[in-house]
Amino acid sequence: MFDKIDPTHHDGDVRSEAIRGIDRLCEIFDPLLQDPSHNLFADQKTELAALARIFDLTTNREPAEVWSDLRTMLVPKQTSEPADAGDARTIMVVEDDPDIAVGIMSALVEAGHRLVGPFESADAAEVSAALHQVDVALVDINLSSEANGIDLARALKSRWGVPTILMSGDITALSALGDLADAVMLKPFSAQALRVAIQTVAGPPKATAASAE
Repeated sequence: MFDKIDPTHHDGDVRSEAIRGIDRLCEIFDPLLQDPSHNLFADQKTELAALARIFDLTTNREPAEVWSDLRTMLVPKQTSEPADAGDARTIMVVEDDPDIAVGIMSALVEAGHRLVGPFESADAAEVSAALHQVDVALVDINLSSEANGIDLARALKSRWGVPTILMSGDITALSALGDLADAVMLKPFSAQALRVAIQTVAGPPKATAASAE
């Protein structure tokens, strides 16, 4: 997949190397978006399939379809008209219930945020955290993947310092999290409650902070 990363590097170096890996992947596979019949070498097909499996994507399809889905996972989705550029954050969404994920993403788009995800597995989300400077992660504590949302929250905080809002429909589970989460949200919740939680966890918008000086 990506080139091997030296564990002695700083986080910035790790992210830079990972981003260079994404640039390389785009250079190899983007021609498929213009010409689905574009020929790939055997090792490129193997690499594409391996990356798709990390993101739980079906691999028994045409390479162009696989890469199109992968690209949406690897590149943050920028809203076309942010409501307020000063309020815009890069938000990662990790939720394995498609209906809930759609609702969350819609609320974030309306608020003008940049989006990473949604991801159904902790592994896919952790890979993406190496590629993007994420301001806040919204994570369901009960994921269908082997690693749960609590494991992911620990990894995001310890490796990348990403503030995390943990979500669940189980108030008992949320109350047992201690200091792991920067905020918790009991499902179902409103779009307004989500916006308030993000602003609380991420801190005041840059424009507001600058004007206060």
